[in-house]
Amino acid sequence: MKNVTYINASAGSGKTYTLTHTLADLISDQKVKPEQVIMTTFTVKAASEMKEEAKKVLYEKGLFEEASRLDQAMIGTIHSVANALINKYWFFLGLSPDMGVMAEEDTQFYTSQSLSDLPTQEELKTLHAFCENFDIQYKYGVGKRGVNYDYWKEDILRVITYTTNYELDSYERSIKESLDYIRQFVRPNIKSDYTKEELTDILNAQKRYAETQRESKKKQDILAEIRSMRRGLSDPTIGWYKRLAKLLNAWTSCAPEAEEMRDRLAELWHWPLVYQKQEAYIRLLFDLAARWKDRYTNYKKEKNLLDYNDMEKYMRDLLTDEELSKEISMDYRYLFVDEYQDCSPIQVKIFDRLSELMEHSYWVGDYKQAIYGFRGSDITLTKAVVDRIATGQNGCEMAKPLDTSYRSLPDIVKVCNETFKRTFAGVLDEKSITLKEHRENKEGITSLRYWDLSTQEDVGLPHHIAHLIQQGVKPSDIAVLGRANAPLNEMAGVLTDNFGIPASRENLPVSQMAATPLVLALLALVASEKDSLAKAQIAILTEQDFGTKKLIESKLLFDAEENTKDKDFLNDVPLVKRLLELRPMLKQQSVASLVETMIIELDLYNVVKKIGRVSESQSCLNTIIRTAYTYEQHCVQMNLPATVNGFMDYLTVIDPVGTGDANGVQLHTYHSSKGLQWKYVILTSLRERMDDPAKCVKQSIYGIHFNYSEQPSAETPYPEVYIRVMPFVYGSGNTKVPEDIQEDIEKSELYKKVKSDSLSECNRLLYVGMTRPQNVMILALEKPAKNNHELQWLQDVGLDCVQPQDDSDLLGVGMHFIDETLTAEQGEELNHYHYMADNEKMKTRRIPYQQELCEADRKYLSPSSQWEKGHVEKEYKICESLKRGTLVGRTMADVGNCIHQIYCGIEQNIDNEAYYKDLIASYGLSTYLIDYEGIRAAWEELVAWLTEEYGPATHIYHERPFSHLKDGQVFTGSIDLVWQTEEGDILIDFKTCPLGHKHILNEESDHYAGWYAGQLDAYTDALEAAGEKVIKRYIYYPVSGMLCEISRAFKAPKIVMNANIYCFDASNGFDINKMIEGAAKVLDAAIMCAEHDPDEEEIARTTMYIKGGSTQGIETILLKSGLFTINLPYLASRTDVALAFTLMREAKKLRPELVIYDGDEETFADLSEDNEVETYYYRLDNMSNIIEKQDNHIGVNGLMHEFHIYPEYIKAQMPDVEPQEWTYKAFEDFIDIQWNYGDYDNFSRAEVAAPDGEEFIGRILGNNKGFAGVCEKVILYKDKETKIVPVDDFFEATKDNKYVKRLDYAQFVIDEMPDDEWVRFYDSFDAEPIRHAKTYLLRWNPGISSFKLETYRQATTECPDGFGFDWSVYEWEDAHKGDRYFMLRTGDENAGIVFRGVFTSDPYEDKDWAGQGKQRHYMKMDCFDCVSADQKPPIDIELLEKEIPEIDWSKGHSGELLSEETAEKLNELWDNIM
Repeated sequence: MKNVTYINASAGSGKTYTLTHTLADLISDQKVKPEQVIMTTFTVKAASEMKEEAKKVLYEKGLFEEASRLDQAMIGTIHSVANALINKYWFFLGLSPDMGVMAEEDTQFYTSQSLSDLPTQEELKTLHAFCENFDIQYKYGVGKRGVNYDYWKEDILRVITYTTNYELDSYERSIKESLDYIRQFVRPNIKSDYTKEELTDILNAQKRYAETQRESKKKQDILAEIRSMRRGLSDPTIGWYKRLAKLLNAWTSCAPEAEEMRDRLAELWHWPLVYQKQEAYIRLLFDLAARWKDRYTNYKKEKNLLDYNDMEKYMRDLLTDEELSKEISMDYRYLFVDEYQDCSPIQVKIFDRLSELMEHSYWVGDYKQAIYGFRGSDITLTKAVVDRIATGQNGCEMAKPLDTSYRSLPDIVKVCNETFKRTFAGVLDEKSITLKEHRENKEGITSLRYWDLSTQEDVGLPHHIAHLIQQGVKPSDIAVLGRANAPLNEMAGVLTDNFGIPASRENLPVSQMAATPLVLALLALVASEKDSLAKAQIAILTEQDFGTKKLIESKLLFDAEENTKDKDFLNDVPLVKRLLELRPMLKQQSVASLVETMIIELDLYNVVKKIGRVSESQSCLNTIIRTAYTYEQHCVQMNLPATVNGFMDYLTVIDPVGTGDANGVQLHTYHSSKGLQWKYVILTSLRERMDDPAKCVKQSIYGIHFNYSEQPSAETPYPEVYIRVMPFVYGSGNTKVPEDIQEDIEKSELYKKVKSDSLSECNRLLYVGMTRPQNVMILALEKPAKNNHELQWLQDVGLDCVQPQDDSDLLGVGMHFIDETLTAEQGEELNHYHYMADNEKMKTRRIPYQQELCEADRKYLSPSSQWEKGHVEKEYKICESLKRGTLVGRTMADVGNCIHQIYCGIEQNIDNEAYYKDLIASYGLSTYLIDYEGIRAAWEELVAWLTEEYGPATHIYHERPFSHLKDGQVFTGSIDLVWQTEEGDILIDFKTCPLGHKHILNEESDHYAGWYAGQLDAYTDALEAAGEKVIKRYIYYPVSGMLCEISRAFKAPKIVMNANIYCFDASNGFDINKMIEGAAKVLDAAIMCAEHDPDEEEIARTTMYIKGGSTQGIETILLKSGLFTINLPYLASRTDVALAFTLMREAKKLRPELVIYDGDEETFADLSEDNEVETYYYRLDNMSNIIEKQDNHIGVNGLMHEFHIYPEYIKAQMPDVEPQEWTYKAFEDFIDIQWNYGDYDNFSRAEVAAPDGEEFIGRILGNNKGFAGVCEKVILYKDKETKIVPVDDFFEATKDNKYVKRLDYAQFVIDEMPDDEWVRFYDSFDAEPIRHAKTYLLRWNPGISSFKLETYRQATTECPDGFGFDWSVYEWEDAHKGDRYFMLRTGDENAGIVFRGVFTSDPYEDKDWAGQGKQRHYMKMDCFDCVSADQKPPIDIELLEKEIPEIDWSKGHSGELLSEETAEKLNELWDNIM
């Protein structure tokens, strides 16, 4: 270790500020480049905040480029940093470039599932016998009773955890140390191997003795126990001997023959037999752990996976390689480490080694906040390393501790100083403990308070919280900290149920949420419609008064009916009935979609309100949906099938945590409160004893723990570590360690060390709790247990001066707490208080609102989710289209998967047609994929094309899996085909879209091949991150034979727009018209109402606006449910905002108790003038975002006209002003366009196909006053002549014309001109006047033409949409490209018009088609709307002669020019008939 500066950062002392400013200063002083920085912290969120804060500092310094380059710095969690380095240097580590990454949840689930089949049957018998021998029961509160046969799994998980954290290669010392410690309690001379006969004699003797006692229930119970114990004589367990001891001690004396046994049983826990059974268990436990470790290693190797622990190990290995170390030290110069005290042992070693490669390192930590030992951190080790830094060797130094609290008010800072300088005395110097005060208590807040709850039973903590809220404190500003989850869960229920106060249990596992059993029961019923237990659970949970008794009665009545089937039982329960209706549809969906659809379709968000607290239940459902998507990613990562049953197992094992209610009272354990802060913090559990020897021995000596061979120190920071296993064999529940063993343990050095560490951890935990409040700290003095007092915790951790009976100085440190305990009378009054009813009149109606999970929130993303557009650079026709049948009950995704499996088989040289047909049948596609030879040809033609184009492949990858970390998210998936050559990779993704090239190559189509650019980018990034070169990327359509080369996606800027939707309950006679009238008076303006057609759920839909001031107006909707919504658009004007706020204020006047929501049912609308102005500023921000953060042309809807914004145009009009002036001007123009041109007619908009084949949007201008909306070209008319002018040329030519006014980037108005002025105006454009297309009649006699009937038949078959050809035109002199024609077939019974078309060239000369030696004039042409070669045309000769008699249809030249009148008739005839 060298060149490390360690910064001690107490709670609230500005750690983030210090780190980010240090980084920014180094960059601004040009000591380091942004991309040369490594910064690690413990969460992705914290890393993101660090980066953004550092950027902000650089922006403030004017270093914009450096701030942008900070994105290239390696800032993230230790695992993301490790992953980046592994991806860069995988080849040095001997890894595959496409290693997958197992999330912590993946590892947890694998571990849980893999333990079941780890032991052999004999070993499992040994483990179960151990549990039976010592009567090891399930712990209280887990929902199970009886012998815990899975006890060993908990122990082996702890062994595995310590093995990983401390990188243990051998268990030899661990086994020796464990057995040596247990062996000290064995008394080898005690007899413990009794025969069955000896034990029988003892039972018989005690039976005879019992029979001599007087009659009593006790006597009968003992005789019954003797009879029962005879069944265990063959193989007596330790539990059997415990029963025998109890039997022989039932009376003060026992049978003389049993006295010796009674004396020996008094020393039962010293018997060699007890040791022998523990020894067998310990050896087997370590053996299983070693085997599991090997199996897990092999599993990851087979699946090509790394877990987070592997990442850390490989990162450490990278840093020990001399060559790589040099390269890393060249690439990176500064290291920043946050929360150093929470490092695991291997992380400590990594940072130690990294510091030797860096120019300098800054580590920030706080010993006082090291509370995560249970997660793998090791404070003993990190403190030893910090002590080593303090020696000042190798350029290391201790920076001046951060000495000021920016979080808390002065009294809170002082009481923490006075408390913890006493409790940390001898461990830390005072400078590392105490802080100066920064904040001033200008409002005179009473910062230190206490509630004495020890004497009042009827006025508890929830009453005091309710009183606090009644005084005006927001629930979300209050936090309650406790030691355990159960009391906090109970308190949440009391706050919500009794007082209507929302309460949030952050990090509460879903297993502890009331809605989870219902979801699991519903999923079980999806998995099996015969699951009667699931139906019963659903009925009990959702139907009123449906308990066990009702269930039994229902079953009896059901069984009594004739012709009933068991599977139909309880099918009439509404939720069961609805689910069974949905079941066929749900079974067709992926697991995640199934879960989400089920929850929404069954309206579970409302159903669960009857089961548990609303916010908790909704959090539960959201968490389950989120976990379902995680489960699918898990299955992709682990190559497992995703099933409903598998998801239920995954949910149970992972037990994800909910998000809590941000608006509720925050209920946290002390551990989960770390890193958080609140205005009011209530500290509970202060009465708990922390130095209870019995508890310390049971929890910290017994069980699975690690030990150092010697204490880590500055001189020896990494001593040897071993695991100590000591099973608690004395019984379940509150059973204590035998007194003599307890006394021996308490005398040991190990106990003294463990007790000291435990109290130190409790001290640090108390520090974390007491440093959370910003404004107010409240001590909750709860009734203590016997021999304890209300502040026992503080005394036990070293605050010997506590005096809980004092009225003020409770802690004895000279700081006075104010008694704010409620009286009994106040408590009684609060029994009638209900926050939601009295404070806000909150309704329980759910506003229809669904929030999609944004991509940024997702940890794992599929490449196919990257729906970004690129260009189709080139397209190729590789093979003929597949012949296809009918798709029945399957999707094109199934088709794609099946075809890809066939390709994999062909590549593996499986040449068996029957195999592939069976494969097709297994996908259910026998009716669709009927062309096996075509499928095979599609692959072979692709291989041939790739070989010819790029050369033979050095390696061909099918379904190449990958995992790629980018921007804090992991992209996982597999690439369909990688054709690897010496030059690089050709990347191909298969798509089974059956549509032809018109859709695949049409940029306006949803099926455009370019839409897959984002997906291919994800693949490309993954391969390039692995060090490979990607040459080309293609999308291959084997169904149609198309191969498309795809460019990189072009990134559209992301623009954030703020809109508002307000709503309130307008039922029960609310007068909407009166609200509008009131608003009109306040605004002194007429409110216009444009009504629109309501949909089925609506009574009325209206756009309200004020003439002259509105841009977009406001949309109001009255729903049939009574809900009234106001939608304030994102570019609403100041007038629109005022209209919306005035309407809502008038609504409050009409009904003062009305609650108006803003966006969702948990956010109340702020109708203050300041917020009204702020809401308008949001619109200014929106306009500013459009102008400043994108470079495209955007059109937005206005009340009367659109408004078109092109930033470059706006900026060019006002080049020398501040950016905000552009925004104000844009709004002025937006309003101007709506209201100042109402007397202008709208010029016609036309979708034009020009004679040259070009298609465009045009505005048709004559000499009249008009408004021209957006267009590509302007069409000018003068007399019968027309000119087409590109709109940009039009604007350029008219910028000084007084009759033309450009309104925005794309729209203009024009005033009527004098006739001569209009002529000059028209003539000023030098565009050529366009001619009107002429119409020709071509003739074709198949009997004599070189264009034979068979040729026509083949052309229409191969090109049903039309084809191109050349034809001679007799009257060619006036013919031009763009003219139209009709083809008349003659000479046989199918004479008539067979197709029409357009000339695609001007006339040209060529040889006579008939071979007569003279020149003819030909034209290239396209045809369409072809009639079949073997069909009589609908427009036959007879019809033509009848409708258009002026033409001789039986004879004439091919290429006859038709008059306009005749052409019009023929067109009309065609349109009417064809």
